[in-house]
Amino acid sequence: MPSWYMDEMRLFQEEWIKDKEATGDLWAGGNREFVFHSGFGRPYYPQKATNEWIKFREKYGFEGLRLHDMRHTMVALLIEEGVNLKTI
Repeated sequence: MPSWYMDEMRLFQEEWIKDKEATGDLWAGGNREFVFHSGFGRPYYPQKATNEWIKFREKYGFEGLRLHDMRHTMVALLIEEGVNLKTI
């Protein structure tokens, strides 16, 4: 992994430790350090993002628009703003 990424993960770990200590007995994740979790240590499963997107899409009328499509849209918007492709 690039050193900048590992630096970010070290910072994340420090915040994770603070979050775990702050939640006390409510912490449900044991010593597992999930990057994406409920705020109380329980992992989010990959399908969680898709399920939330489906609810959002139905609520606001974006039928047929996949979450992955939004990823491509974001890339196009960043390119239009002049963001470096390597950064994207």
